[in-house]
Amino acid sequence: MVYLAERREPHIQRVALKLIKPGMDSTAVINRFSAERQALAVMDHPAIAKVFDGGSTEDGRPYFVMEFVRGEPITEFCDRERLGIDERLRLFITVCEAVQHAHGKGVIHRDLKPSNVLVEFEDGRPAPKVIDFGVAKALNQRLVEATIYTEVGQFIGTPEYMSPEQAEMSGVDIDTRADVYSLGVMLYELATGRLPFESVELRQGGFAGIQRTIREVDPPRPSQRFTTIVHRTAEEARTLAKARRVDPPTLSRRLRGDLDWVIMRCLEKDRTRRYQTALDLAVELRRVLDDEPVEAGPPSVRYRLGKFVRRHRAAVGAAAVGVLALIAATVVSLLFAVGEARAKEAAEQARELAQIAREVAEAERDRAIAAERRAETEARTSERVATLTREILGGVDPVVAGALDKTLIRRLLDSAAAKVDRELAEEPQVAAELFVTIGATFLSLGEYDKAERPLDRALELRRETLGPGDRLTLRSADEVARLERRTGRLEAALERQRAILAARLESMGEEDPDTISSLGNTALVLQELARLDEASALFEKALEAARRHHGDRHATTFTAMNNLATLRRRQGDAAAAESLWREALAGQRDLLGPEHLGTIATKSNLAGFLSASRDPVQLDEAEMLFTRVVEVRRAVEGPGHPETLRALSGLGSVAFRRARFEVAETHFAEAFAGLSELLGPEHGSVVSVGGNLLAARRRLGRAAEAESGLVEWIEAIEARVGPGGAPEARSIEIWSQLALQQEQRGDHGAAASTLADAVRHARRRVVRAGDSEAIVARLMLRRGEALGRLGEYRSGADLLEEAHDILERELGRIHADVQAAALRLAEFHERWATTHPEVPGTLEKARRWRERGEAP
Repeated sequence: MVYLAERREPHIQRVALKLIKPGMDSTAVINRFSAERQALAVMDHPAIAKVFDGGSTEDGRPYFVMEFVRGEPITEFCDRERLGIDERLRLFITVCEAVQHAHGKGVIHRDLKPSNVLVEFEDGRPAPKVIDFGVAKALNQRLVEATIYTEVGQFIGTPEYMSPEQAEMSGVDIDTRADVYSLGVMLYELATGRLPFESVELRQGGFAGIQRTIREVDPPRPSQRFTTIVHRTAEEARTLAKARRVDPPTLSRRLRGDLDWVIMRCLEKDRTRRYQTALDLAVELRRVLDDEPVEAGPPSVRYRLGKFVRRHRAAVGAAAVGVLALIAATVVSLLFAVGEARAKEAAEQARELAQIAREVAEAERDRAIAAERRAETEARTSERVATLTREILGGVDPVVAGALDKTLIRRLLDSAAAKVDRELAEEPQVAAELFVTIGATFLSLGEYDKAERPLDRALELRRETLGPGDRLTLRSADEVARLERRTGRLEAALERQRAILAARLESMGEEDPDTISSLGNTALVLQELARLDEASALFEKALEAARRHHGDRHATTFTAMNNLATLRRRQGDAAAAESLWREALAGQRDLLGPEHLGTIATKSNLAGFLSASRDPVQLDEAEMLFTRVVEVRRAVEGPGHPETLRALSGLGSVAFRRARFEVAETHFAEAFAGLSELLGPEHGSVVSVGGNLLAARRRLGRAAEAESGLVEWIEAIEARVGPGGAPEARSIEIWSQLALQQEQRGDHGAAASTLADAVRHARRRVVRAGDSEAIVARLMLRRGEALGRLGEYRSGADLLEEAHDILERELGRIHADVQAAALRLAEFHERWATTHPEVPGTLEKARRWRERGEAP
């Protein structure tokens, strides 16, 4: 961590205070930190940030105080100030001298890049400062007592500026020539405005691709890179040239020749062919500025003569006529001196050389064309293979595969997932596409544990190669969030969905299909978290946007209607919910077919709504719908799929409504066992089905079995969360269910104890997950009443009053739940007064609480 601080002694000045973050103080980090401090301390150069002081904090974390540098990266400074090429070279020579000073002190920087070379104005002149020797390596001395070394296989530095020997990670000793390479990259960027290897292209192959590119691929010469920019985008070329105070043709000419040769010599793969020191590079750049021959240039007579002419233009101009006359006379004399045979022979040799040159040029052109065609063919082949593989894997999705046996499907996916990383390590975008297909198919199959790794891997690869805001990267993030929601990790899913939605709104707009999907997905998580008002606003936006973009009869529009209907039901608007579901279902049947999984999902939701009715006609329809849903899902997704099990639970709910408790208990038991195994004991679906199962067993007179099942369920949750853990919010209902069971058999002491556990877990949820304290208050109300039944009225009254105060603070004084709590307090004090008339003031308190509970 770096802080801006003020140094009071020996005089007041602003300084940078650098210290290790808490939790990062491992031996390796401390050693690197100490190495940086020592590296800076041994240097004394105006272009290297100075160290003033150092020490350790009270808790043992080392720190040091260094010169505060206000500057900006050298590339940004030069562009903002529109420095010409010569001005940039003069500034860069100072940087080379600073690096040479460090080398002279036995320190290699190893991470030279523009952000580590800051420039500010001093006395009206640009002054560079080299900073951050955090990965510096000592040449001839140990910087700290603990040995600093680089393990083989450890990336040290920034890939875009990294030398081939650093990228190789083979344990080869890194010397000053690694910094010369990095200086060459910076010089390339200062000259052209572009890197030798652009970041996206360099990083798209992952570590293996980065290594291969840096070690094996020669970048284009600076003049070639700028020519490419000119041909690609004239406006971009003008912008780059303008930042160097020239026009594009002038910049192109300025880059050709000396600068091409000097920069490319810095970037040689073989370090023995680079400049051996930073000082050599500085001297060479002075030659460029003074128009002297550079060591990197070809030592031809024509090149050196050209340099002589440019350095002595006036003298050469004055003697031009005489020189031309002398040359003409010499040519004439030679022609007379050479016999006719010699002249013919020379002419023939010239023709042969010209023919050879033409043949070589044509061969080079043919090779270039062949290489380009080969690359295009390989790209098309790779794309076709990826598309075919994706279609094969996508064909095993339950939506496509239908009633086919899923055993072979799972084997195929397992095999594909194992091979993609290994076989496609050098084609990350193809690998990512296949990982998405594999993960999404596992997700559709309900194999959530197997879906996680390929979906995470696809997201990781796309972030690395395409960037975090790319459309494909956001789609991968969407799949991960969908998995998080399906597995009950709702807070994580909400955070991810919000980030995806914000990125899509900014880059794609509200009516893009991906943004419409994002609106609905975010709302789904909010709905499961019972944040219904927020969910409603997003569901409404999603439906409006879908209608505008897709029209009224589109699958996306029907999905948005289905989602909004589910919310309207939870909000208590039954008429709106039913209307939306029936409209969506009719449209999906016509558009997608009656057994499409989209149609089946809407059918299941409508059946769930109808199953809550007491109308026999609606219960008949609910049973018919759920029966068909279960049949289709069993055939398409399999009997153990979460959606099949949820539909089976719905069928159980219809049987329960019709007092067919044995049938209901059978359906609930199968659904509960399957969902518990798939999703864990705390998932919301498991809690819901488990509550129905216990209710059915109680109705069948099997209360003891129901209570035993609750105890086992609680033990499973506590084993999962561990000591001091906080269960999921909905699973705390299980403690409430157990307390209710205990109260019904008259064991109020056990009920009070169970509710005490429930209150404790709910408090942990509030502290760790930020849940509303209302859940704690409602449990406290029940525990207070249980204590009253045990005769512990004073303790019970205290709990009830505290619960009321929490609800009032969370919900407001006139909320129905707050007033209900006040009435419960009134009844509690009335019972207390009846059983213990000797206790003063209880009836008066009962009167006051009743007034508060009945207030309008």
